[in-house]
Amino acid sequence: MHRNSEIKQLESFRISVTVPGVTNLTIGNMVNLNLHSFRKEQPRNPILSGRYLISECIHNFNHDIYKTDLTLVKDASNVPFAGLDGIAGGSEGEFGF
Repeated sequence: MHRNSEIKQLESFRISVTVPGVTNLTIGNMVNLNLHSFRKEQPRNPILSGRYLISECIHNFNHDIYKTDLTLVKDASNVPFAGLDGIAGGSEGEFGF
């Protein structure tokens, strides 16, 4: 039961990306992902950006094109979520979400 809980938690943040082909990327590697924010005063999205585990990795070769499709997962954000007062010690975040 504990293992199932950890697997579900790992899927809290799941992102699929396609990058130019990188031969040394494999399942189990960690990558740093920086995603842009829609806020001018905050160029980097602090919730979605961070270190991700590669859970799926497909290398695609088509004629002259080489790309890598990745599924990335992480289990937490370094930013507290707003509106969670009284729930698991949550408090108003500095970003006002």
